[in-house]
Amino acid sequence: MRDKGDSLKSQDFKLAYDSGKKFIAHCFVLYVRKNDTGSYRLGITVTKKIGPAVKRNRCKRLLREVFRLNLVDLPHGKGADMVFNARKNLVSASFQEVQDEFRNLLGPIVANIK
Repeated sequence: MRDKGDSLKSQDFKLAYDSGKKFIAHCFVLYVRKNDTGSYRLGITVTKKIGPAVKRNRCKRLLREVFRLNLVDLPHGKGADMVFNARKNLVSASFQEVQDEFRNLLGPIVANIK
């Protein structure tokens, strides 16, 4: 079970949007902002433009799993808030496509966190 401190609050989303670094992929937009917690925190937004709840929930599951699997590739001892905004293309994307897109962004993300 996740610790309550690991979840992003509304204010954290706003800070990520306003002062975070923006990375654009085919299936999602990712905002990354360094934090002082020493851990990586995840936030996901999926608007109703994406489709009905079934599709929105699938998008959230995909993004959570991609984040979880790639957490080991992020620098230890650092921390960042990562906010994913799902794009319409995410609905039809396979897990492997989303994983590849995130891995392509890992280099710039790590450089931004250091």
